[in-house]
Amino acid sequence: MSLRAPLLLAALAVLMAAAVTGCGRGHPDRPAATAAVNPTAAPAAAQWQSYRGVFVPYTDAGPSRVSGAAPTGYQDTPQGAVVAAMQGQARLALAPNDAGAASPTDAWALVAATVTAPGTGHDAYSTARVLGSITAEADPATTAQFAGFRIQDWSPGSVTVWLATRMPPTGQLQAQPTRLVWLGGDWKIALSAPPPPDSAGRVSTDPIDLANLNGYTEFHH
Repeated sequence: MSLRAPLLLAALAVLMAAAVTGCGRGHPDRPAATAAVNPTAAPAAAQWQSYRGVFVPYTDAGPSRVSGAAPTGYQDTPQGAVVAAMQGQARLALAPNDAGAASPTDAWALVAATVTAPGTGHDAYSTARVLGSITAEADPATTAQFAGFRIQDWSPGSVTVWLATRMPPTGQLQAQPTRLVWLGGDWKIALSAPPPPDSAGRVSTDPIDLANLNGYTEFHH
């Protein structure tokens, strides 16, 4: 299965159907936010590093811990959620099978357990992932890279982050939503089971084409 699909979050179209979005409710371990938030500001002091061919950000908003299966430790802010979404989605799409992992902590099951909230969506992703095989890294020259974001539905306990990607070399822009919940003191991706298609055969998690990044905050390598 190709890793060179037009959109990173759809790079493994069937395999990743459960991983692009989810529905979740707030969790009691997150205190109500008291400080004003700016949902359009980009995370500060970003440094971009390649994860298996896709560039992901390391910023003042997180991650603060980079050991283990995947980075963790994100600020309880829109910016922290953006970074968690990018880091998590890249790893859900590209984490290798056990046989291809550089170390046991690189295996996809440990990555999924680290970056996602438990539930039926996580289970659906795991079931689909078992049927797939990823060993080689993606080629940055032919793999969609993150281009920006748009915050939707920010509230105590949950947020939806629209992640925009740009496909080289054409520059095609697309976007797709990622739902996150605050759980255990960190942002987790809330996966949902693949939704049924509409009359046109599309599902709500399909990517949408963008003519430009109007309405999005540019944030990229």
